[in-house]
Amino acid sequence: MNIFHFIIGKANKNRSNGVNQVIAGLCKYSSLNGQSLRVIGLASNAVTEGEIVQRDGFQVEVYSKWSLKLFKALVYHLKWCDILHLHGVYNWSNIVVGKIAKWCLTPFVITAHNGFSPSMSKFRKKLFDVLIQKRFMESALAIHILAQEEGTEILEMCTPKSFIMHQMVLTWMIFLYGSAQNRMTIIEALQILWLLDIWVELARKKI
Repeated sequence: MNIFHFIIGKANKNRSNGVNQVIAGLCKYSSLNGQSLRVIGLASNAVTEGEIVQRDGFQVEVYSKWSLKLFKALVYHLKWCDILHLHGVYNWSNIVVGKIAKWCLTPFVITAHNGFSPSMSKFRKKLFDVLIQKRFMESALAIHILAQEEGTEILEMCTPKSFIMHQMVLTWMIFLYGSAQNRMTIIEALQILWLLDIWVELARKKI
């Protein structure tokens, strides 16, 4: 499967931002499991437009701002991939990329990253949900959630096509991917759980 990730940032797992750490682990183990993947990151500190940043097992193509060059790169990767993976909610860039994906007839999945409590007023949040977020979420092939409570919160706002929630088969994952000399950490094992459940579930949908 060809997987395309659009992210905010450069997937630097050494940053304190937990989303960066999750994306870094997800992409690393996607590569280890033989998936073809490409990543575009939007970061204001990109040295050049289209800068290539090498990560552990994958690379990130970084742009500092929206431009014609970024748009062309997005279309190119969207036509290449089988599925687009967006990370986070209440994010204008993700919504725009979701629109472009729809135009390219590319299905996409959203990982909410527990992002339904943004630092905005209740009124602004409700307005954003009604005017923008609801349609965006309902356009996704699936919403990946961490817990049932997160799904309940989403259902108060919209009706997604489907949910994906990983099962905690941690011991099996450590056995499969860890060796006596090089065991996966607990965090890495949790990250690979995200990978397997998302792609196995999507494969069942016969993308």
